Amino acid sequence: MRLSKISYALGVIALLLPLSAVAAEKNSGKFTVSEPVMVGDKELKPGTYSVEWSGEGSSVQVAVMKGHQTVANTTANVVTRDKVPSYNSVVLSPGNGNIKTLNEIDFDNRKEAIVFSQSSNSTPGQ
Repeated sequence: MRLSKISYALGVIALLLPLSAVAAEKNSGKFTVSEPVMVGDKELKPGTYSVEWSGEGSSVQVAVMKGHQTVANTTANVVTRDKVPSYNSVVLSPGNGNIKTLNEIDFDNRKEAIVFSQSSNSTPGQ
């Protein structure tokens, strides 16, 4: 009897793990920058980052991570594109000085994109 309860519990856990992975993947993605860029008030060095957001539509909370460490937090809009891109891409704009500002992240094979508002990417006096 005890063995069957343990087997049942393990079976339930095995069924739930893929569902949690899909849920986590939905509001996350990866991107690469080849030059320093500003996100919110933080400078990102060239490299590959992951991004996670909570919420939908305008004013979602976005966390940018390098490995498991959060390196920037800001707000953005989640927008739905008509066409699905076949690769990840970023949209940069001129920033203050020589460092560009990250404006948008488009994810491969997904209609969702993250668009950072200009106000969340600039902090006067810094």
